[in-house]
Amino acid sequence: MIDDVKTMNRSERSALMARYILGQLSEEERARVEEEYFADSDFFEEMVAVENDLIDSYVAGRLSGVELQQFENHFLSNPEHRERVEFARSLLGSGPKAERSGESSRQAGATWRLRWPAPALRFAAAAVFLGLLACGIWLAMSNIRLGEELAQMRSSQTKLEQEQQELQRKNAELQAEIARRNSVPQSDLPPLGRKGEPTMVLTLSADLTRSHGKPNILPLSSGITSVVLMLESDGASYSSYDISLETPEGTPLLHRKGLKSWQTSQGRMTAVQLPASALARGDYVLRLMGVSSSGKAQEVDAYSFRVVFPIGSSGHRGTTTP
Repeated sequence: MIDDVKTMNRSERSALMARYILGQLSEEERARVEEEYFADSDFFEEMVAVENDLIDSYVAGRLSGVELQQFENHFLSNPEHRERVEFARSLLGSGPKAERSGESSRQAGATWRLRWPAPALRFAAAAVFLGLLACGIWLAMSNIRLGEELAQMRSSQTKLEQEQQELQRKNAELQAEIARRNSVPQSDLPPLGRKGEPTMVLTLSADLTRSHGKPNILPLSSGITSVVLMLESDGASYSSYDISLETPEGTPLLHRKGLKSWQTSQGRMTAVQLPASALARGDYVLRLMGVSSSGKAQEVDAYSFRVVFPIGSSGHRGTTTP
């Protein structure tokens, strides 16, 4: 296991980078290096320098033993890396079948020095340098951009967790108020989830026509198996209620019938329980219909909410059951 990269001296960091480039690190060690690679621009520049040194050493015939074997088997397995090595060979004036001895290294260096004054070679070298400089600047900017996006994702995750805690607190208060109201028949109160089943409760106000403000957020995770939506309404009382879950475009997804409501200090409340597997990441509209004693249904309210999942969660929809 590698030590903290930040505490290493330059020599140790260079050795670690060489092992990373040659594929000699474990998966956990590679993850540690890559985390530092994306977080520290200086580390990135050192990594590029070590990689260039390895390429130069290979072309000049200075690699041997395990390093040579790992370089050819791991590093050269990448077509882009092979192109860079061939380009380095062309700059040093050594052919594809050049010997890897110390004498051939000196000959290659002498050839390179003799050819350097040629105008064409100077122009090519300058073009390569400018290209590498532009590539380095682009990679550095991409690294900064990735760091900013990661920070934003972490901030969003923290905010989502705080909103989830606030939702749980409000729903706990609502259930406590319902329990205190002895005038509500116990049979009219639907169970908020099943015993032992992880359940998320969300209270919704009729806000489909609202054009400003934050949307109702329903945070789900892989551990949640059931969702209870508490629907607030100011309309008249009906014998029973139906609900229809739809996409914002009006595509029906799920129906429930025969729901009951009860009176609270905020107005009438209707609860509907849904399987969490029926909800994928995205926006939803839920329509509440009141059913009279004659069986005639009339829309009472419409509610909108958005389902979100933690970072890294797939958020696929399961099978919806009417």
